[in-house]
Amino acid sequence: MDPRPEPMSPSPSDPPSEPLPNAAPERAPPAVVGLSREERAAAERRAELRRSLPGLAVAVVAHLGVLWWLAVLAVGDGGLFEERLEIRASAEDDIIAPPPPVDEEPPPLEVPDEIVPEPEITEVLEEQAAREDDVAFDVIGLGGGYGAAGAGGGIGGRGGADDEGGLEAFGEGDSPFRAFVEDLRGRGMDVVFVVDATASMGPFITAARAAIDDVIADLALVVPSLRLGIVAYRDVTDEWLTRSVDLTDDRYRIQNFLLDLTWAGGGDPPEAVDKALELAFDEFTWRPGARQVVIVVGDAPPHEEDQSRTLAMVRAFSRDRNSLVNVLFTGAGMTGLSNKRVDETRAVLERLAGTGGGLIADLTEDPADLRQRITDASFGTEWREDVARLIGQADVDSRERIVQEKVARGDRKWFIRQIRRDPVPPALVAGYIELCEGSMASAVLELLLDEGQPKRLRSVALFVLKSRLTGEFPLDVGVPLAEQGPVVGALTRAVGRLPGARPAAPGAGEQREAPPVPPR
Repeated sequence: MDPRPEPMSPSPSDPPSEPLPNAAPERAPPAVVGLSREERAAAERRAELRRSLPGLAVAVVAHLGVLWWLAVLAVGDGGLFEERLEIRASAEDDIIAPPPPVDEEPPPLEVPDEIVPEPEITEVLEEQAAREDDVAFDVIGLGGGYGAAGAGGGIGGRGGADDEGGLEAFGEGDSPFRAFVEDLRGRGMDVVFVVDATASMGPFITAARAAIDDVIADLALVVPSLRLGIVAYRDVTDEWLTRSVDLTDDRYRIQNFLLDLTWAGGGDPPEAVDKALELAFDEFTWRPGARQVVIVVGDAPPHEEDQSRTLAMVRAFSRDRNSLVNVLFTGAGMTGLSNKRVDETRAVLERLAGTGGGLIADLTEDPADLRQRITDASFGTEWREDVARLIGQADVDSRERIVQEKVARGDRKWFIRQIRRDPVPPALVAGYIELCEGSMASAVLELLLDEGQPKRLRSVALFVLKSRLTGEFPLDVGVPLAEQGPVVGALTRAVGRLPGARPAAPGAGEQREAPPVPPR
């Protein structure tokens, strides 16, 4: 007898027990052996759930990724998701282009410390950008107007001197003064000073040094596209005949020239006025179409044999009436000359100014008088009150106040971080001069001696050092430093003597033995 029990008859509710083709025999897990059918089914469901958990986790992560992507599209650039879709209408159907792929945000740029705007400066920039009439200022919001108007750019002036700056001072509507200024701003203005540098001119050159910064600011406030040039002259028997700086938008080249200019020679009344005017008329780079103004400052006429030729040159220069020759006569109050000689000299110079379509005015040693006379010579006496009102409204703006606050705090590190900006706003230059000691002077000297820097920037550095140091340093940024060894060495030693100055590099300025080249 077979001891094995007979198999149980299948229940009608049981599924068919026929195996699938090629299927391996099903084996129940040991854990479910001996369990009831309901318990076995529950165990199998739990096992199936455990097997599906990885797939469920992947699906959840995928859905979360889609939601994050949609959120980036909705707010990533400040726009709505709908604005990211490009809708193109066609005659047959409306096709909605898929949203563009979202690029990863680039890493922030590394900005050197020396050009990081200070928080106060940033606030000023935002304030200035909100003003409709402010169209030009430099990257840190100090001393605008550089190259803002006219052909070829210009010196610029006080902060806010731009195309529309101070418009309220021009009058309402189409006033004549407003039309005059707008025309000048469109064309630009070139002004050349022709200065007698003989012994009698010492007080007036001193006055010019004191007034030149205000003179430039006044002229550039009206015409930001201002360029300046200068010719100094003596006589044929003196140490030198003429020296000059061609027309430039580098205001500090003019100021450095005046700081270096000495007065000597002369002796007899006539001087080489003709040679100086010939140089200015024929060799300077005047801009076609710009207002061209020559201002002769002196107390002596040309030599008698040269007067006819001088008048002919002046007549040719001013033939289109857009070019003017003016005279500021400094001999009216001179002692040692008879009234007859003074009157004769003035008559010759008056004829020169009349031929050039300009004016003649007596000049005193007061810097304020020089400032007013140059303004009259540049714009004409008919606009004197209008120009004065415009200049009077040029108050110190918020950008200049920032510099003044930095000076009051003695914040030399802030100034050093700004030192390689080109152009350097006048407000900053004033701060450099005020604080130019020790580490500041060393940084300025380093900039001056770096011939890879723009000449205009090096002119600023030279002007700052000359304004603070005692002594004469006739350095010319247009001449290689290797040819100016003695001057470079003297300047380096003078800076090194200041308290807190950084030691100069060994041999700085000492290996350049060639003599300095004087300006022409």
